[in-house]
Amino acid sequence: MSPVRVETVYGNTGCLFLTGICIPFYRLGEKEWILLDSGSRFVRGELLSYLDAHQIRVRAVLCSHAHFDHIENNRCLQESHGAGIVMTAFDGGMAHDALALKACFYSQTESDNEVNCGEMICRADCILHPDERRAKICGTWFELLPLPGHAASHMGILTPDGVMYLADSLFTSQVLEREKLFYMFSWRRALETMERIQSFRFQRYILAHQGVETEICGLAAWNRKRLEQELEALLWLCIGEPGLEELAGRVAEARGISVQSVKKARFMERTVRSMAEYWLEQGELEIRLKDGRLVYVRR
Repeated sequence: MSPVRVETVYGNTGCLFLTGICIPFYRLGEKEWILLDSGSRFVRGELLSYLDAHQIRVRAVLCSHAHFDHIENNRCLQESHGAGIVMTAFDGGMAHDALALKACFYSQTESDNEVNCGEMICRADCILHPDERRAKICGTWFELLPLPGHAASHMGILTPDGVMYLADSLFTSQVLEREKLFYMFSWRRALETMERIQSFRFQRYILAHQGVETEICGLAAWNRKRLEQELEALLWLCIGEPGLEELAGRVAEARGISVQSVKKARFMERTVRSMAEYWLEQGELEIRLKDGRLVYVRR
């Protein structure tokens, strides 16, 4: 476990570096912060220990998207700090209860979500309309940019210092080299977002998984190229007429991914389904019915 550290990024915008992730913050005062995301339950001890040791109060959490490693400490900070939780309408609705979480974890039962994803459940204090591009939080304005792809309602957050929090719309070069498979809710939208990011001109950029950048064009281009490679590799695995489970198995074998749990199998199913949907939209694959089951066929 690496030691927790704080880095000033620009102006009053900083980053709290925890194990495997960084949480951006905006200083309202010496001891009052607005967090951009709250992290997962696995870093809760680090987060709360740092805040307590430095007598920092979290006034609010502005959420980029409702994935477990970004919102699992929302409820905890509401209760311990009185933090106001700000989420998009989609994410706030999805994180409302275990049944609504099926909007993301559709292959899991409501009971599964209560057990496995219960820490994601929270009640937002402020809901952002889909068309809102600014949010006033604790008297401070933040700009909001839709960056869909990794998640349906993923948004970038621009602090008053001109620092853009990209969250999971891009990954660092270390993550691109290390990870065997990436999850995207919509691969087409993710590629479009990465193309759009190449034109950004902000003071600094923060990536959720330990990245602070001053220039983003090259990294965005590399992210897009890597995703395109992943998609091409999947298309070449569509030999014959595989069903979704068979195709997911081929991807796991080709990537050297060990699938030894139901949770991992469900992740593979969601990821491969979304990759195949990209090629369905591009017209390179089609779905057919064979012996009462759905199969993918290359055109």
